[in-house]
Amino acid sequence: MNNDPAVNNLIRGTQIGGNYIGRDCITNHYHQPSAPEPRGFIVTHTSDIKPTSHFMGRESELAHLRTNAEEGRKSILVSGMGGIGKTHICRRLFQEYHARHLRKETVPFRHIGYIQYDGNMDASLVSCLIYPKPADQAAQVEAAWRELALLADKGLLLFVDNVSSSIGDDPSLLKLCSLPSPVILTSRLKYFDPQNAFELYAIDSLPLEECRKLYLKITGDTPDHQQALDEILDIRAARHTLTVELLARTAASNEWSIPTLLDKLKSNGFRITYEDGDQTVALMDAYEKLFILSALNDAEINILEAFSLFPYLPLHKDTCTAWLLPDAGEKADGSIFQKLHRKGWLQHEKNAGYMIHPILSQFVRERQKPSWLRHSAVVAAVWQAIDIPDNGCRPFLPFSESLIAQLDEIPQQTNADLLNALGYTLHRIGAYTRALPLFEKALRIREDALGDSHPDTVISYNNLASLYNCQGDYTRAQPFYEKALQIREDALGECHPDTATSYNNLAGLYNSQGDDERAKSLYEKALRIREAALGDGHPDTAASYNNLALLYKNQENYAQAQTLYEKALRISEACLGENHPDTATSYNNLASLYDSQGDYTRAQPFYEKALRIREDAFGENHPDTAASYNNLASLYYGQDNYDKASPLFQKALNICRDILGEQHPTTQTILGNTIYCLYRQSGAVCSFEEWLEQQTPSTEE
Repeated sequence: MNNDPAVNNLIRGTQIGGNYIGRDCITNHYHQPSAPEPRGFIVTHTSDIKPTSHFMGRESELAHLRTNAEEGRKSILVSGMGGIGKTHICRRLFQEYHARHLRKETVPFRHIGYIQYDGNMDASLVSCLIYPKPADQAAQVEAAWRELALLADKGLLLFVDNVSSSIGDDPSLLKLCSLPSPVILTSRLKYFDPQNAFELYAIDSLPLEECRKLYLKITGDTPDHQQALDEILDIRAARHTLTVELLARTAASNEWSIPTLLDKLKSNGFRITYEDGDQTVALMDAYEKLFILSALNDAEINILEAFSLFPYLPLHKDTCTAWLLPDAGEKADGSIFQKLHRKGWLQHEKNAGYMIHPILSQFVRERQKPSWLRHSAVVAAVWQAIDIPDNGCRPFLPFSESLIAQLDEIPQQTNADLLNALGYTLHRIGAYTRALPLFEKALRIREDALGDSHPDTVISYNNLASLYNCQGDYTRAQPFYEKALQIREDALGECHPDTATSYNNLAGLYNSQGDDERAKSLYEKALRIREAALGDGHPDTAASYNNLALLYKNQENYAQAQTLYEKALRISEACLGENHPDTATSYNNLASLYDSQGDYTRAQPFYEKALRIREDAFGENHPDTAASYNNLASLYYGQDNYDKASPLFQKALNICRDILGEQHPTTQTILGNTIYCLYRQSGAVCSFEEWLEQQTPSTEE
């Protein structure tokens, strides 16, 4: 076994909300970073960007944007009213460059990115950009802009969609102007940029001929009654893309001829105008008349209300049925979604599902004001979908986050419970930045409504502390852990299982800080309570065996550590099953013990088993999975197999940089492991320090 100390891997257990979560803390970090990992072609998380299936025309607009971008125009604003096609023009261009890259054709940009604007450019960039995030939230903004500037220097085309604030309201948008690369923004705002920092390119209404093609494609009509059709498209719909599609689907679903539709529109005064006033308001007024004309029943309205609470993402039909039908009433069945699509109120993407256009979503929300009482079953179904935080819940998280932000009249205590449950799942999958504001809001509600000594409030203290602990922010974690412990000791006594949880969690914090004596005392206390109150076959007791075993392992008391690790594993397999993430932690910990003793033959299958479970449960982009990559890499490293170890170390490093941030202790440790492995892999005959001095930032690409 190689005696270099760069790749020690220590594992601990923590708890959150009373439920055991296996965690991996990798100790012993070495040198500061040398070079970041290569960046991909798409540099944002929003990579699955596609235009609507009915996209047509707009060739001149696409050509104009393509030319401007490829000529290196720094900033381009695409302006126009909502629903006119701005987003889908940009999506088409993004998709075009992505497809060319996949076909290995020449692309004029080294990187492309697509950012969904959410009210502030700084926050949107931090949320969407793939980059090494510092643990400190304030530093994340600065680091994101530095990364964006680096990408721009190397050749970046950046799309920023649906900018809803003016530069005056969001000055951070001006930072885009300093980038030496093209930027394409979309916005509904008529007076977006009083400083003329962006080149204005206004998207006009869809040409009449393209409107005819779109209408006839949807309805299947023959090109008869052209005068009546042109009046519908040009005068009534003002050649507004979304409205043309909506009118075509309304006519098709009611089997109305072109003259019949025109008569209907005239009789209820439907007409979109662009004169004076806010364009969105003009649309909302016109859609009110179309809403009445559509003659939607209560079940259909309920379904649309629910969709208006969701993000602009497709939802599979089976999921729509499971989530939305219970609130829609007993007369509703699975065909209701296709009916709403035929009527034009829902969009449908083949093999993806249903969604509602943002303009229609805004109209439905403002008109109907969806409430908790009408949609409690939807909320319950969504939260059930994210209740088991495995990899399968990830696609549903944006729906739960949007629901809780949009829904009115949620009872306070229910709201706190929902926030806490969503925060728990985000915490479990490693999305710490998204979990933090939810935990904080849940705590504020509980303190105000229940007081600071209520059991639910104590759970919030514990969850916040656990989150800070996972982020390596021990100073902020400790007072919350201590407060939770003090309340539980006063209210429940020292011998209660919940008090044992607080002893265990505070011990975990001391362990993270290297204070083994204080950690051991509290771990032993938690174990005695759990054995007495829960028995020696309970998963929480297994967590205590696991945690205490870690301390014995650190003290090289391998015999006692092995006894406790094996006991914890037997309990986890019996209570949770072999494929549970907590059982994976036991496999991982036992492997680490064998690894520490140089018994690689026994360690490797346990490491591999833990990795497989974590990949299945959490996906690759999770701190626990990263720990397994790191731990398996350490085994290869110990056998001097640097070619196998190096890519696994690098993979673990990339994940931790993205989720935990550059300065997190785990990231720094894996960084040291990665660099030291590269040194060994290079076969350099000089010292490590001399080799490190020879490395230059030029390796980053």
